This record gives sequence, structure tokens and C-alpha cells, in this order.
Amino acid sequence: MTMKKGKKTALIIILVIAAATACYFGIKVAGYLLEQNAAEKDVQEIRARLEIAVKEREDLSALAEQYRMLNEENKDFAGWIRLPAAQIDYPVMKPPESDPEYYLRRNFEREWSSTGTPFFSNVSDPVKPTEALIIYGHRNQAGNMFEGLYGLLKEEVWEEPFTVNLDTLTHRLWYRPAFLIKTQVTDSAGFAYWNISDFAGKGDFNIFIDECRQRASFSKGAMPVYGDEILILSTCEYSKKEGRLLLVCTLADRQSYEG
Repeated sequence: MTMKKGKKTALIIILVIAAATACYFGIKVAGYLLEQNAAEKDVQEIRARLEIAVKEREDLSALAEQYRMLNEENKDFAGWIRLPAAQIDYPVMKPPESDPEYYLRRNFEREWSSTGTPFFSNVSDPVKPTEALIIYGHRNQAGNMFEGLYGLLKEEVWEEPFTVNLDTLTHRLWYRPAFLIKTQVTDSAGFAYWNISDFAGKGDFNIFIDECRQRASFSKGAMPVYGDEILILSTCEYSKKEGRLLLVCTLADRQSYEG
């Protein structure tokens, strides 16, 4: 009788612990989702400002003016990235050299945010610009930031034309998608895409493109050639340790806001 009572007590304790654990993690997940949605709402307010300005003036000078104002609010603001096919529509920051991952966990207002804000690599210079630009962005459970890149892992998406738009403080840039790649930061083959800024020459460029071609899950259009400017969007990929999902694009057109 005593043994049965002891087993019953142990079972109750286990059930209580399990319920408490489930409740704890449920609250954490709910809080995380609320934080992500709040971060998205903040970005939506900035988007609305841009949309209103362009509708009122119907030219890119209005957009450039808004970007200058955003840069005055935060000197780290460096541009805006849009990829409708992946529901990406966000500001892009240029972190200080002393802390290249500053916006990994901060919003536009420089406040703590688990979703962070898309940001340029420390080796990328959108003003110069470097021959390759790298933008990092989180993926999250709410489907925000660069989570949408996973929607590109479908063959039917690559059967339709789509472009990437990057606005800097001085120019509007249009890119064509070239490769979608799953790789690893710890890749033993040495595909160190995160170090790419300017190419040493044609051979260096061709090595990079060949690395992309070999690793690509999907590719599109003509093979990039030396002289093409490159844009890489990078986010986490959890099927492998230190995995990354990359969208590699080539520059199609550039337009100054001043015409």
C-alpha cells in the first residue's frame, strides 16, 4: 500500500513538473512572438512614412528625402531592402566598426530586440560601394525579417521572374537572383563568403561563382561574369550545424535619386 502511494505521489510530482515546464516554455514562446510582432509594427510605421512621401510627390527624390531623415534619426541607417517574393521589406543598418553585430539584437531605435534589424557586413561598404555587398538578417517564428528566404526553396518560385531592390542613401539598385545556397559557416571546403567585398581579379571572381554554382539548390538566369556586382542576403539555416541560407544576386540596374 505504501509503495503504491509513493508511486502515485511521484507520478503527481512528475505531472506537476511537466505542466510547469510546458507553461514556462509556452509563456516564453508567447512573449517571443509578441516581441517579434511589436518589432514588425515599428517597421510598418517607417514603411508608411516612405509610402506616403512617394505617393505625395510621385518621384524618387521624396524617397531620398525620407532616407536622409531616417539617417538623421540614426546615423547607422544605410538603406532599405525589398524582396516581395520573400516578403522582405526592411531597413538595413551599417553597424559601427567596433561592434559589427550591433544590430543582431537591436531595432532601428537601438533598443534591445530579439529579431534585430538587417545589417551590412563589416566588410561591405554601400557608399563606395564594394563589388560585393552582404546583408545579414534573422529568421523568426513570426515569419518576419529574412524568414521569407525559405519560401524561395520551392521550384515554382524560380520559374517566375523576381527581383531584389536595394535602396542606399544615394541610389536605387535592382538585382537579379542568381543562386540560392545552403552552406555552413564551418564549411570545411572553405567557402568563406562572409569575407567577400572586392575581388582580386577575374580569377578570384570566377572561383567565387564556381563555389556558388556547386553549392546552389537553385540557380537562375545567365551565369554571372566578371564585372558584375554582387549582393548576398544571408540568414540562419538549421538543418546543419552553423548552417546558412544565402541568396546571391547580380546587379541589373542602378538609378540615382537625382536623376
